[in-house]
Amino acid sequence: MAEYISREAVLQKFLERGSGYINMLTMKTMIDEIPAADVQPVKSCRMIPLEPDCRGYTDVFICTNCHQHIHLGFIRKEYSGSYCLECGAEVKDGDTE
Repeated sequence: MAEYISREAVLQKFLERGSGYINMLTMKTMIDEIPAADVQPVKSCRMIPLEPDCRGYTDVFICTNCHQHIHLGFIRKEYSGSYCLECGAEVKDGDTE
């Protein structure tokens, strides 16, 4: 699995070292000393209306990422949230997933 480090941490490490020549082995050692950042992949989804009425309104949407039914408790034509309430995936418009 890939490891990610902070750009700011790398720059700070080199600034602490000062000016002058740095060989590749020293550079690798300096970078290896920087702890890996705690990151997670970005999840995205679309919200599909479940059984909309003749006007296109519903109170239940299905997340395309986790496939859970999201019950809003009020009738909407479109899902208005930025994230899925179940899995936390970012809601995208259109066919973007």
